[in-house]
This record gives sequence, C-alpha cells and structure tokens, in this order.
Amino acid sequence: MKEFEILIAPTINKSIDSTYGLGDNIITEGETPWDAAHRYRQKTGYKGFTEPNIINNLYNNVENSLIAKSIEEPYLQNWPSPPEIENHVIWHLLDDFSQLRKAKERVWKKVQKDRCIKIAHIDTGYQPNHPALPKFMTKGISFLKDENEGSAIDVTKDSFQEQDGHGTATMSILAGNKVSINSNGITFNDELGAIPFAEIIPIRICDTVALIRSQNFVKALDYAIDIGCEVVTMSMAGVPTNQWANAINRAYEAGVTVVTAAGNSWNKEAKRLLPKKTLYPARWKRVISATGVTANHLPYVFKAQISAKTEGGETMQGNFGPKKVMDNSIAAYTPNTVWATMNQSNDNIFYRLDGGGTSSATPQIAAAAALWLSFHRDKIESNLDPAKKWKKVEAVKYALFNSADKSYEKHKKYYGQGILKANDALNIFPDWKILRKSKKAKCSLNGILDLLGIMLRLKGNQNESEEEMYATEILQLLHTEPDLHNYLKIDEDEKWSQKRKREIIHKLMNSEKASSSLKRRLNSIVEDSGNLNLSNAHALLIGVGGHDIPVTVDDAKDLGELLKDSQKAAYRKENVKILVNEDANRFNVLASLENIVEKVKSEDDATVIVYYSGHGGIVNNGSSNEYYLLTHGANSLNRENTMVSGSEFSDLINRINAKKLLVMLDCCHASGMIEDKPLLKLKSPDLDMVNSNVELLKRLNTGGGKVFITSCDDDEQSVILPGAKNSLFTAVVLEALAGYASDGDPYVRMVDLLYHVLREVPRRVKEYKHVQRPIVNRVKNLSSDYFLCRSSEVTKTFSGINKELLTELLKTYNLNNSHKEIDINQVSQSSNEDKSGEEIKNEISAIRKEVSKNQIGKSISLLLKLAKSHFDSYFNGIIMLSGDYNDLLSKKQKGIIDDSSYRIWLAQIKDRILTYLDMFENENDNESFDDF
Repeated sequence: MKEFEILIAPTINKSIDSTYGLGDNIITEGETPWDAAHRYRQKTGYKGFTEPNIINNLYNNVENSLIAKSIEEPYLQNWPSPPEIENHVIWHLLDDFSQLRKAKERVWKKVQKDRCIKIAHIDTGYQPNHPALPKFMTKGISFLKDENEGSAIDVTKDSFQEQDGHGTATMSILAGNKVSINSNGITFNDELGAIPFAEIIPIRICDTVALIRSQNFVKALDYAIDIGCEVVTMSMAGVPTNQWANAINRAYEAGVTVVTAAGNSWNKEAKRLLPKKTLYPARWKRVISATGVTANHLPYVFKAQISAKTEGGETMQGNFGPKKVMDNSIAAYTPNTVWATMNQSNDNIFYRLDGGGTSSATPQIAAAAALWLSFHRDKIESNLDPAKKWKKVEAVKYALFNSADKSYEKHKKYYGQGILKANDALNIFPDWKILRKSKKAKCSLNGILDLLGIMLRLKGNQNESEEEMYATEILQLLHTEPDLHNYLKIDEDEKWSQKRKREIIHKLMNSEKASSSLKRRLNSIVEDSGNLNLSNAHALLIGVGGHDIPVTVDDAKDLGELLKDSQKAAYRKENVKILVNEDANRFNVLASLENIVEKVKSEDDATVIVYYSGHGGIVNNGSSNEYYLLTHGANSLNRENTMVSGSEFSDLINRINAKKLLVMLDCCHASGMIEDKPLLKLKSPDLDMVNSNVELLKRLNTGGGKVFITSCDDDEQSVILPGAKNSLFTAVVLEALAGYASDGDPYVRMVDLLYHVLREVPRRVKEYKHVQRPIVNRVKNLSSDYFLCRSSEVTKTFSGINKELLTELLKTYNLNNSHKEIDINQVSQSSNEDKSGEEIKNEISAIRKEVSKNQIGKSISLLLKLAKSHFDSYFNGIIMLSGDYNDLLSKKQKGIIDDSSYRIWLAQIKDRILTYLDMFENENDNESFDDF
C-alpha cells in the first residue's frame, strides 16, 4: 500500500470568517487515494465525508509542450489576427470588442478613486519587476507547501512555456500598469490592463497551471473572502473536489463574484485526449465561466471557424458545454492577446502578442465585473441585505449577461450568454427583487447519483457521506480517464439511460485509477439490478366485484396475469394470489395477508405487492370512527364479520417484513355511466359509510422500502375512461409494470411506477373536466435501485424520468398535502413585503392552479397569506371561509353528511375562492404595487 494525504471534512460547517474552513489533513494508506479515504473511515468509525487531497494533473502528461509560444511569428497563425490599428496591443479592450477601455474610462470618471475595489488573482503568482504588473498590487500570499504563506512571487524556469509566468500575464490583462513598449515589432504607450486602478491581491496556489493541489484553491478562495475581495479571477480549471464545491458556496454566500476559465483542449497528438467540455469550478452555476471568442467574432473552436486551419500553429482551443452549463458562461476575446512575460528577458522580450486560451478571456470578464461593482457601488449598498449577499453576485451576472452581444446565431452553444460588452453592462442595474439564488455547487451529477441508486435518497441517511464519496470519485474519473470524457457532455440534471449506465459501469470496473472500494460498490449495483430475486417476489391482488363495481375483477385479474407472465413481470405463479368475487371475502383476505407475513418473515430480499380494488370508507361508531374495506358479502349490519377493518388491514401490512413493499388501493368505483360526462361516478355502497381512501394510508406505517398509494383523494372519484377495460388508475399501473416507464431497462423500478402514475392519471382525466389525484404516503429513503418486477418487451415511449418533476409530484400528491383542516393560528403576521404587481399576479395565478388541482385547503391557506400581506380588507372574510371549510371536513369525517352533499358544499367553497381571486386581480390591476 501507498501513503496518501486525505482531508477530513469538519463535522460542523465553519462560518465564512473562520480560518480557511478546512478540516484536518491525515496521512493514511491505501491502494489508491480514494481507497485510503475509505480505509480511514472503516478503521476509525468516522461517519463524515473524507476525500484525498488530490493534485489536479489533467495536463501533466503533456507538460513539456503545454501551450508553447511561436517564436517566428508575432501571432498564432491558425487563429484570426487582430485588426491592424493603432492600439493593436490592447485590441481586445476596444469598442468593437469587449468595450473594456471605454468602461474603464467611464468608471474612473465617476469614482476617481484608486483601490476602489479588491480583486483576488488566483494563479501562479507574479514575476517581480515586470513593468506591466498592476500599480496597486500587494505582495500577495503563497499557499504552496514549501513557501509557508510567503509572498506570491513566481520563480521562473526560463522556458517559453505559458505555464511559467502565467500569473504575470493574466494579471497584466486584468489590471496592467501604464507601459511604454518599442521592441520586437511592438509599439505601445498606454495602460495595459482593463481596470488598472483596482487593488490586486495575487494568490499563488501552484507553480504550473498543470498541477493544482486541491486544498490550495480552497485556502486561496477562503483567504480572498476573509480580506474583503469582491471579485476573484482564476485562469485555471481542473478536476472537482467536494472542498472546491464548499468553497465556491461560501464565496457565493459572501457576495464574492468568482470568474474562472472554462478550460482548454487540443485537437492533435496526445493532448487531444483531454476533456473538451467545461471544467470545474467554471461548471458550477455560482461561478461565471469564461469562454472564448476570436478577433473575427467567431467561437474559439476550430470547427466553428469559417476556415479551420490546424497545421503550422498552436492546436489549442477553448472548452464549452454542455448545454445547461452555458447558462452561466460568457465569452471574451482570445487568442492573440498581449502576453506579459519575463521568460525571454535575456532577449529583451517582455511582451508577446500570442497570448491565448480561456486564460486570456477570464481576467477580462473579471475586470468587467469589478468595473460594474465600482460604478454601481451606492445602488448596491442601498439594496443589499446582509443576509442575502449572494444577490450581489447575481446582480453582476444579470448585468453582464443581459448586455452581452448575442448576434451570433449559435452563441448559446459556444459562448453561453454571448460576448462581453463591458460598457453596455454599466447601463444595466437589475430590479433587486427579481434576483434568484443559483443552484448550490456540489461534487456530483444526477446521473451519477442515479447510477449509484441514491437519486431520491433523503438527507440524514447513515450512508450519505460514503455515497457522496463514491459520487465524487466517479466525477473525477470522468475527467481523468480518456474513455470517460464523453460522459462530460451530459448535463448535470440529465438522466442516464440504462445503456449508458451499463457502459460506464463496465469502464469504471476496468479502470486502473478507480478505487477497489468503488468497484465493490459498482459490483453490488450490477448484482442488485441483474438478479432481482423473483423467486422471493409475492403479490396479493383483491378485486371485490359485485353488481356495482364489476370492473374490480378485471383489474385484479389483469394485474395478476401480467405479474405471472414469464415474458413480462415473471413472478412465480404460486407466489401470485388473486382473490375476486366470492373468493374476495373477509376470511380469505385476512388469511392471505397472514400467509404473506409468514412467507417473508425470515427473508432479507422479499418484494411484495398488495393490491385492493373495491370500496373503502369511514363509519361513525358513536364516539369514534372506523375505517373499513368492503369484501365480498359485506353487510352493513354486521361489518365486524363481513368486512376488513382498517385496523386489521394496517396491522397485517405492517407485519410484512419485506425489503420492498408496495400497497395500492383503487377504491370507490361507481355503478352507472352518465351520458353527458362519460365517467363512472361514485355511488356509495353503504349509506352509513363516508368514502375515504386517505384514512387507511394514514394508518399504515411509513419507512424505508414501503410505498403506499391510493387511486384518488377523499373528495374525488376513481374513474374508468370511455371504452376502457380497466379503471384509469389500474390501467396506468399495468403500463408502468409492463415497462412503459422504464426507459428500456429490463427491470421496473419504484421510481418508474410512481413517475408514470402520478404524472399520467391526473393528465388523462383532465380532458373530461374531472380531477383524480393519486395520493402516496411520505416516501422515505426511496432509491432508484428499488426494483419491482421485470419489464416485458414494449415499444419505447418514454424519454426518461425528469427528477425535478418527480420530486414536485411527490410533494404535491402525498398525505401531507391531502385534505386537512387549516390552522388559522399559523397564518403569518403582516409582512409588508415589497412585491411588484407582476409578483402578486403570479401568486394569484399559483393559487388558481392549486384550486384547479382540488387543493382546496392549500388554496385557502395561500389566500389567507396573500390577504394578510396585501389585501387586508378581505382578511376577515377569508377567515370565515376557512372556518366553513374546516367545518365541512369535520362533518364529512364524522359521517354527518354524505359524499354527495360534501361535494356540493365543496364546489361552493371553490367558487368563493375564485371570487376572492378575481377581486384581488382587479385591485392589483388598478393599483401599482411597485410604488409601495
């Protein structure tokens, strides 16, 4: 084994003003760096996140030829040369390009103050005595291990490599002093940098751009926060770490604008194997990513140029993409920018004109951010809430992005938001209220979480840190393994297909760099998904039948046939019990449930499905209410002996010791077809019973691996669409279990079924002007490797699960949001929020949406809150409306009124809500809330 340095994350997040915000450094052993991290946790019992202090060495294998400069020619000949103009040395700052010179002059005229803003420059440091170094530059600090936090002086290696003196060159583009040049064919007498009056803090984190120690960047960023820098520029990129993500989040919350390079790639020789997509930290939404545009206003990408020349010159180009990453990207001009160097000082050469890479673009964008902040200082301070400093970053992004040149038809693909126009940006100051927080930086992709089976796992899981470690390692391998670079084209939120998952698992398992710990984790995934234990999968399917609900028999039988079919779900026939008509009596239902309890009592990997299709509801037994499921032969005068009580049913369900348990209730079918509305309407089978699907779900325990779902909410009908053989809910369940929602996967997962049912049932019934919303229990610890059955061969009609939509569906259609009384005491006090008329209109629209979904209680709660803050004259009336709603719910639950009466009164309450919304809307249109 080898020794590696690992980083132990603090168990409690440190505040922004703490020293560096780092945990402990430990030296420990392992086969690979990540094995050492896992081994430490196993030996010590430490439960927190641990990662190796990696060295970013993406370019190490091509270090000797990294970004070599051409000696014969002043410009890189394979890229467009700047125009032949008087100020060609700073062509990138002029009006036809970035507008930085005009913006600089305009800001200086307004502020007339040196050191008006602090900018942290994170790089290789600076070469002393270069004439172009910023006028107001501090000695800086070095976080290199052997330099003991001394100054940020860069020790040159006397080579022509860009990596030596990289900091000097990029710092000069940012804030270079006034210089006089008359040598090597270059004549110039002016300020070189875009914001020469700023205070520049050099922070040295490496001596070559090819090798960045992970922890050094974290220390540098925290140092910049501590000393009050408002902008950070880093013309480097690399492999992400969890500590990088945390540092970016701290900077964002502190209101620090971070601009970093998207990265570079090559199209020749060994260097062509490097990643071509945006690298980190630029890939995170809370960072501004610097992409490149050339002097002819086309992308800094060979294939995007009119004539792509790849011979006789440098083969480097800028990284870009994937699509969603470009939302936080903007382009600045490169290559063939001025490049300050001391590497050829013996030949009296201190400047070249062949600077390139996104390295040159980054300081231009950072300068534009600093100019904007300086220009709008007073407005920012008057708007800034100390608790929401991140809005300062979003304001910078808003101004730069909305002023960018978007004339190039493919700007979104190559540039992101467009080409930097610094002077135009000064004309924009956003409405502070519209600024929204960017997505938190994290060291993972949803595709990786899905691959590992933790896509929907909730926070607080005991294995959370270990799973984050696996996710981080995979993301790093995507950057360092050439065979895996292609997966960096995938957007952060994009779902990975099953084919893609199989491919990536195979490549990771065969990688020499992947840890043994990760390989064992991946192997367990292969075993789980490839060997669903169908011999230990059981199903109990109940269709009560009867004259008023005959369709329940077909529902149960069809579900049973699908599960038993060897070419479909492939459950063993003896493990699928179907009870319909006379067999669906009280005795058989209870005995069959007892039988499943016994069968799976000692099994570790059992999968159980319990399905009931019939009537269910609450009966008022004097001082208490009891829930009953009707079974065949049910008698309202002898319920205890002819029906199954909710207590009996829930007790047996909760005794089922299954790793994976799914209970589905398709209750409250009706008897007759109404001609004007071709839907089955509810007809209560027992005049003393108040229909309630949700009450039984409340009796069932929730926990890992248990999912309970009912076909509709209490005040809705479970329907059959015209011409359908099965009830709507069951028809959609059959589709899901057959594989229509599984994206070609050979197995159906719980997330597939939930996504299909929660999305399709409300959508399909909507065109009949009816509401039916399946309700689920509080889903806990639900993982994407929760398999239910095998898929049959079906035509692929599904494009993958949208995780955000599924999360929203689970929030909307669950017990917590099902019908419940409104707690009027929880209505917040008047907030006097400063909302625009448009914001109020959006709130009104959101409430209307809740009404359309039959979320009456939630609608009234939102209505109360809006009235309290902006329409107080209506508040008392809505309090009365809340009381009426609570009273109606209570009467229904106690059996005082039947379902038909309940719906009539509920419809009147809905109309009253809509009337209030109409009045709010009219008042909002007639009065400007922008002047509050």
